[in-house]
Amino acid sequence: MLIALLPTVGMLFNYRENFNILNLLNSYPNLAQQGVNWGEQMTRLKHGFLLLSIGLALVLALVWLIKKLMSRKGNLA
Repeated sequence: MLIALLPTVGMLFNYRENFNILNLLNSYPNLAQQGVNWGEQMTRLKHGFLLLSIGLALVLALVWLIKKLMSRKGNLA
């Protein structure tokens, strides 16, 4: 159940990144370096959680496939 939270956390970082971009656009041309750095961190966290989610899904699918093939091989013997 906790595995399902990984993409959700990535989505929350995406929303935070989008709101940060809106704030930067509203304050243009007086951009604060802290706001730019914050947006960069949100982007990195978003990509990290989404890549982790995809990688975990692939690993779990591979484990499921191996178990399925092993049980099928056991039934044939």
